[in-house]
Amino acid sequence: MDNPPTTRVFLSYARGDDEPFVRRLHADLVRAGFTVWLDRESLLSRGLSFHQEIKDAIRTGVDRIVYVGGPQAALSAYVREEWKFGLECDHIVVTPILRLGSYEQIPDELSLLHCEDFRNDAVYPVALAKLVASLREKNPKLGALFAVPPLPPHFLGRLDLIGRVRNALLVDLQGAQITTGGDVCVGMQGMGGIGKSVLAAALARNRQIRQSYPDGIVWIAFGQNL
Repeated sequence: MDNPPTTRVFLSYARGDDEPFVRRLHADLVRAGFTVWLDRESLLSRGLSFHQEIKDAIRTGVDRIVYVGGPQAALSAYVREEWKFGLECDHIVVTPILRLGSYEQIPDELSLLHCEDFRNDAVYPVALAKLVASLREKNPKLGALFAVPPLPPHFLGRLDLIGRVRNALLVDLQGAQITTGGDVCVGMQGMGGIGKSVLAAALARNRQIRQSYPDGIVWIAFGQNL
């Protein structure tokens, strides 16, 4: 029987946070059997720009991105570009962990995901074991997006509102529900131009939503005259 392919992990971090911790994590993940991409050791010199080199590594060389949270990582445009590009690739799962700072510093787009706490070195082995178990899980199938419009370049989601609508969309999948008949719908109502369509597009891209509806998500535009 063939052995399953090795999971390939990309470590996304800011060198100004805690690089010794990242090197320790890199070594431990390698010992756990993962192929781990770390810029200090894996970045080639092929005459490509730094951004293109990183994107090529993410697009073709990894299955998971581990975002190492810290104050500098939260501010770094380079780090943000790494994990945001990973979110755009359907075959990649982004997993945040927190090394320094607070959970409020985890980027909005990642804050709804489970984030293991690595701030206390005394419990590092326990946190590492949980991370390894998570990385070994099979990547879930994501529903394909059909005609879903792109998000604005500098989109910042309202987590409270996204969470409420997401939970409403998933309520039938999270437990038995009693209905009184008829179809169940979730709608958003508000003044024109306040961002309902952008919120809907963001929800369509949400990993939990796409995992829960693996057959696909279709965007259909209609109005009074359509």
